[in-house]
Amino acid sequence: MIVASIMQKLSQYYSFSEWLMCHRLVRYLHPSDEELRTAAGIPATSGRGRGKKHNQNGQLRDTTFTVPCNTEVTLTSVNVNATDLHHLQFYTEYKWLVDFAVCATFIYIITELYYWLTPYHSAEEFNLSLIWSLMVILFVFKIFWSLTVLYFVGDEGGERALCITFSFACLVVAMGILIVDESVLEFGLEEAYSNFTLGASLFLARQGIDSSGPASKITLKLILALWSAVIGGCFVFPGLRLAQMYNDAQKYCIDNFIIRMLLHVNFVAPLLVMLLWLKPVGREVFTKVQWGQYGILMSAEAFESFRLLLPLLLSVLRLCLTSVHMQAYLNLAHERIQLLRNEAGRIANIELQRKVARVFYYSSVVMLHYILPIILLLNIIFLLKTLGKCII
Repeated sequence: MIVASIMQKLSQYYSFSEWLMCHRLVRYLHPSDEELRTAAGIPATSGRGRGKKHNQNGQLRDTTFTVPCNTEVTLTSVNVNATDLHHLQFYTEYKWLVDFAVCATFIYIITELYYWLTPYHSAEEFNLSLIWSLMVILFVFKIFWSLTVLYFVGDEGGERALCITFSFACLVVAMGILIVDESVLEFGLEEAYSNFTLGASLFLARQGIDSSGPASKITLKLILALWSAVIGGCFVFPGLRLAQMYNDAQKYCIDNFIIRMLLHVNFVAPLLVMLLWLKPVGREVFTKVQWGQYGILMSAEAFESFRLLLPLLLSVLRLCLTSVHMQAYLNLAHERIQLLRNEAGRIANIELQRKVARVFYYSSVVMLHYILPIILLLNIIFLLKTLGKCII
């Protein structure tokens, strides 16, 4: 608690969440009415406006007018600063969660260093850093749920249908995975269920209750499948958003071979991590196959550590590429204007300004889509490392 209090005081002067949103990022300002009139060749006193408003002298003035879609509009770019962020949607939730996750990570590292220097205390004391990690995971799911609910309360039905479709798809996939034998997929459900049932039976026996366990195996699998469906529905748009930003970022890194390679590695990283939990591809290749003069690559204990260290490193890589992905998203404002020039007809000045302004206004939600899976994965790794007694 002392460390949390200190970091809460420091967050007033330095915030990692603000730094992520401002570091090397450039946003585009929407053109003003005067700039649109000048670009379209519309006189300032034109009467083309449909919406009218009283000025200070009580006279009517134009507030809405139309311009040709192919008007050459030049957007002004400015650096993102902290004062621009406070009015963004979900920025408060983003800032609080990221700073809290940084605080929890710092506490976990300090606790692990303490137990490493004094190993005799680790068997006697309860690791309070696990409580912090659990709280972070709960807050991540809470914000994920808040973001997903928005797609169900809006007027558009496409997002709602997409979430439901992916949820049912994840339910089917999860039910299929749960019937895969442990010799193929190292899910660890059989051992976990046996330990859970034994512990629960002993606890109920001490309470004078005769029971073989709180739930059957099929019930536990059904609960896991339903929970996977919920998670799948919440991760639909973060996954689609990441894919879109990855595709857009490629266009701005054509001349930078290293960044492009890092973007490719970051995009396929979830697949690489998943393969390590397939026994024929992961454990048997690294711990049983003889590689000529090199022999076996690593022991079983080293493989367990490697399996936790790899997603940790890939999470750090994704965090380092945050500015590249976010700038690719912010450049959508400029791309929308370029696409608009290829359309025929006219567009209202307010609608054109909204096309540009909405990109930055939605940026904190996009950042949540990008950063929440990283925070969730890191804290799950912390739990597995501590509870699984793995050494990294």
